[in-house]
Amino acid sequence: PCLHPEIGKCSPPCVRRISATDHRELDDNFANFVSGADTSFLHSLNEKMLTASASENYELAARYRDQQAALSTVTAKSAVVLSESANVDVFATELDSYTAAISLFHVREGRIRGARGWVVDLELERTPEELFEYTLQKVYLDEGLMAPSEIITNHLPADLVPVEQWLSGMRGAKVSVKVANRGDKRALLDTALLNAKSTLAAYKLKRSTDFTARSVALSRLQDALGMAKLPMTIECYDVSHLAGTNVVASKVVFVDGKPRKDLYRRYVLASATDDTDAMNQVLARRFHNVLTEDLPDLVVVDGAKAQVSAAARAVSLSSARGLPIVGLAKRLEELWLPDDQFPILLPRASDELFLMQHLRDESHRFAIAHQRLRRTAAIATALEEIPGLGEKRARLILKTFGSMKRVKLASEAELSDVPGIGSGLAKTIYQTLKEV
Repeated sequence: PCLHPEIGKCSPPCVRRISATDHRELDDNFANFVSGADTSFLHSLNEKMLTASASENYELAARYRDQQAALSTVTAKSAVVLSESANVDVFATELDSYTAAISLFHVREGRIRGARGWVVDLELERTPEELFEYTLQKVYLDEGLMAPSEIITNHLPADLVPVEQWLSGMRGAKVSVKVANRGDKRALLDTALLNAKSTLAAYKLKRSTDFTARSVALSRLQDALGMAKLPMTIECYDVSHLAGTNVVASKVVFVDGKPRKDLYRRYVLASATDDTDAMNQVLARRFHNVLTEDLPDLVVVDGAKAQVSAAARAVSLSSARGLPIVGLAKRLEELWLPDDQFPILLPRASDELFLMQHLRDESHRFAIAHQRLRRTAAIATALEEIPGLGEKRARLILKTFGSMKRVKLASEAELSDVPGIGSGLAKTIYQTLKEV
């Protein structure tokens, strides 16, 4: 036999150490236990252990004891999540531009009998509803699994009735597809969705730290943009504001395709007519009298042809003239060069497109975080400056609500419930923070 029987992982029927009848019984017992949590095996093993112990066959009794403990552990881990009559498959899908993650729970007799997740690179543009339909085809048609009576998902297919008819025809009984909105099924769906998000995040992290993928991305990006040298150092800029106020910008830096957070910078702008004006101000400040050795290999700005052309003009007036600049537009993730009439479209799900998305998402996150921080600081300052409130009462309000965000969302009645805050002062606080 192979190695498996020698390490206790198989009772090899291939060399007839077990009869066909006994092996069939072993298979049936295993299938019954896995599919229905049949606990009769535990009682049987306990009786065999006692019998072996009474016969002073302590080695065999110890083996039965260990088997009983192992099965008890499996049974304990397979906790009941729904009613014992529930047979449900739970799908959760999470999309991020050109990548999607799917999480699947198989629930049988109220217990999770299987869980898995996988990532799909979307070669074509798909909606969450379309992705779910393709997932159903993969699981129940390509893999040949039998659909249960109920399927729960976070995105219903666009062709719900035909999909249910198709699944019902394959099963030979009715199959319903629905979104759970409350109760245990909703909690299970939320858990599956959390798994999908974690799977997608882990995939993106692994891909961004893959040296080979980064090298390929940089090389292909160089070819796509017609650059003379490899873009080893890339700076990406984004602007964030709230209805034209609290205008800030961010600079994130990727070196060798990886974020260098120690090189990130934040910019505060006193005023700007629009995003293009704000970007021009930031680039003018960044590249004013800059030394050649401090120049990046490539600058990426958020926007299409108009934005990248304006940014190129701003850089041309600085000491960094001639620096390669490209704009990344959100609609189709296309790249715009300053002097080109048509954009560059990178292949979907490619390493170079993933790198550009990573750049854009990181700069957007960094800018948004800065803008929110300044907004919170402005609200806190406005709170402290309200006449009649004072520093002590302001601290009491913050302690009561826990954060400035919750203070901003509080009603006049909720504010007046804070000790020492009357209805008149509560109204003043509410109106002041609303204006901020």
